[in-house]
Amino acid sequence: MNVLAVLCVFAPLVMSQQVSDPTKVCLPQRFSGVAINLVTELAANFSMDFGRQKVAAENGTIRHVIDLAKNQGYTFDAQGTCKRFTLGLSSTWRQCLPSSAVFKNQLKAGLGSVRFISDLYEIPFGAKASTRILVSKESSYSLPYLRRDTFNGQLVLTLFANHKLGVSDPAIFNVPANC
Repeated sequence: MNVLAVLCVFAPLVMSQQVSDPTKVCLPQRFSGVAINLVTELAANFSMDFGRQKVAAENGTIRHVIDLAKNQGYTFDAQGTCKRFTLGLSSTWRQCLPSSAVFKNQLKAGLGSVRFISDLYEIPFGAKASTRILVSKESSYSLPYLRRDTFNGQLVLTLFANHKLGVSDPAIFNVPANC
């Protein structure tokens, strides 16, 4: 996928000030799609299931599972070798934005009937960590489209696309007991 083409969609953004309650900005219980790290240009299929409190991503050779309830992450290589790690401050996901989220702007892109409206929020995690998330405004839920995480000077910029409700293969969240 040509990242430049995707970014060109965001070029005609028009910004306006419209504040909304961040705690009412909630993602669906279960959804999936494609996540593209715009810094490393790596893409992965992702799934989120807030009922299970798990997030997972897989790119064919590596699978990552984040257990939000345990604050633990797991990485599996092509041979199935597991590495366990503790989540950083900005590595977590919540179904609804926290009350500490700060509304930054409402963004509108596109022309005519093809219109994309989203809200940009910043979630502070302390002096050296924060997350900015761009979420769409759907009828009863929001979807993430862009997320920027900074932690101790490191930047991760992730584009989310091809959203669909539900998780096609719940086995993506499985973590062996010996990991």
